[in-house]
Amino acid sequence: MDLGFNVPEEEFFAGMGATSRGQERDPRTMREARRGEYAEQWEKALNDELEAFRANDVVEEVPLPPHAKPLRTKIVANTKYTRDGTL
Repeated sequence: MDLGFNVPEEEFFAGMGATSRGQERDPRTMREARRGEYAEQWEKALNDELEAFRANDVVEEVPLPPHAKPLRTKIVANTKYTRDGTL
């Protein structure tokens, strides 16, 4: 699902390190997430989050004024588990 947000391939994730369950570390970049074992899940989670932003009017896309620099943002990717320990 394309929501119109431009998330750069090499955008770094703010949430790095090992998961609380001792699994492999969470991805550090969008490219890493898209190439990893859980690529479909990461893509769905990102799209769900962006859709929630739109549905809740959290963000508003506006034209960038001349000579303005946009703020850089980071995606936080943390693996979350259910109570029974599954992803």
